[in-house]
Amino acid sequence: MSSSPDARFKDLTILRMVLAWSRDHGYAVDPSAWHVAKPKVNRRVSRRFDIEVVERFLAAASGQERAVIEVALGTGMRRCELKAFHTSWIVWDQGAIRIPADDSFVPKDREPRDIPLYPRLEKVLREWLGDRRQGLVFLPLRWGNSGTGKVRGTDLRRIFRKVRDASGVPFTGWHDLRHHYISLLFKLNRPIPEIMEISGHSDMATVAGYAHANPNYLKEARAALEKDGGVSESVTPPKKGPSDEREPKG
Repeated sequence: MSSSPDARFKDLTILRMVLAWSRDHGYAVDPSAWHVAKPKVNRRVSRRFDIEVVERFLAAASGQERAVIEVALGTGMRRCELKAFHTSWIVWDQGAIRIPADDSFVPKDREPRDIPLYPRLEKVLREWLGDRRQGLVFLPLRWGNSGTGKVRGTDLRRIFRKVRDASGVPFTGWHDLRHHYISLLFKLNRPIPEIMEISGHSDMATVAGYAHANPNYLKEARAALEKDGGVSESVTPPKKGPSDEREPKG
């Protein structure tokens, strides 16, 4: 196990995630493993905000500024992905935004992935795009561009600072929008592999940092464990039948 408090915190978080998954799938789990103390890491702060705070942040934006922020909050897309966001990525009939990994665009993790396209996000995109069905989703901003026809990273930072200052919301940086989205997936109890797939993370240690962005996670975890009745030492793995065999991921 790593030596720094932050690294040990993440390692223990991963261990507990694995134990929780094992328990939920009927495997025997040693209860003593839950009582390993985590080191205190004071720099961790919540970056998942209440809906009222998010709506106040959005209310300070308009036009493309609001569309960019709505998409960032509703997808967790990285800045490089927002800059390259193309209409061809939107699969309307399947309710997904499909980020490619090919000659047209290579994401940070170098793997393609799908992001859920839910009704509010779909409405935002349809209203912003209007009759446009081809090309980049977001247009170069009026204060200049690099000549590539794409929104620059500096343009996105300017949008963020302008809206943050106007709204008074305590976001600290553009990554807070991505952090908010991924933390919300944890809040909604989505499976960890699913969160990693949607967010484009290949390292569970990185994802572990989002799991505890909720300041009430201990209270909620205790309530869930109390409702579940705790971990049983006598639980044995369920026997798999022919219908339980999964096809290999291809």
